[in-house]
Amino acid sequence: MSLSPLRLAALAALLPVLLAYADTPLRTFGQKFVVHRWAERLVLFSMELNLALVWALAKLFLGRDVAIARTGLELPLGLAGVLLAWLGAALSVWAKLTLGRWFSASFGVK
Repeated sequence: MSLSPLRLAALAALLPVLLAYADTPLRTFGQKFVVHRWAERLVLFSMELNLALVWALAKLFLGRDVAIARTGLELPLGLAGVLLAWLGAALSVWAKLTLGRWFSASFGVK
């Protein structure tokens, strides 16, 4: 078994999350924030952007693309990654459903 199906399975973990979050603008319409947390959002966004830029630098400009696992461990680690992706998606959907209309995709106090 190659890693391509595992990559697709991990990517497919986004589908239930996207479906669960599709109604967020409708459920939270009209709610007012007491405090917006723009500074915290900016810090997290800058961290994510820095990680993406470091990866792009290593892969595209330096040509550095080494295997993370030794030969023979790719499949078990790939399966563990798929399991973690699906568990993370399930936790995210559960949290959104539990919070209901009080869920917000941004940092803030309602």
